[in-house]
Amino acid sequence: VMLGFALTCFLSDYRTYLILGVPQAVWGTESQYSKFPPGLSARMDIITWMGITVWNIAGGVGFILFSGISILPYEVTITDVLVRVIAALYLRARSQGFRMWVDQIESIHHTIWFLRALILFGALKTGASSMSGPTVATTVFGATCVAILLNRFEKINKPK
Repeated sequence: VMLGFALTCFLSDYRTYLILGVPQAVWGTESQYSKFPPGLSARMDIITWMGITVWNIAGGVGFILFSGISILPYEVTITDVLVRVIAALYLRARSQGFRMWVDQIESIHHTIWFLRALILFGALKTGASSMSGPTVATTVFGATCVAILLNRFEKINKPK
């Protein structure tokens, strides 16, 4: 449901089509319709832009539900983790739009991390009876390492 709402927010903002290159493809790069409004550039990544469009319509709570909660998979696989960690590192290292956005909403960003940690520990607590002690410890250790790594990337690449 939340991803459908996010898609609606994303598609309802005319600037989305600028980022996707629709006016440039239809009318060419020199057309008046192909010019980016102030504060937006072709270098904005789609993941961050979708979060911004949700924020613009639903505010902080909607953004938390979209980016913090709804993207968590029901069942986690190692492949899932690898794809998500690589995407998160990419955003922190290469996306200027993401870094600027996180800098503007830092407290909400930290709230999302806290909520994800609560969900992880809740899931581990309810599933702990079917998991061995080393599996739980490895999961907590891995999640902590990922959180520290992503936090370091945010600090290193913080906008000046």
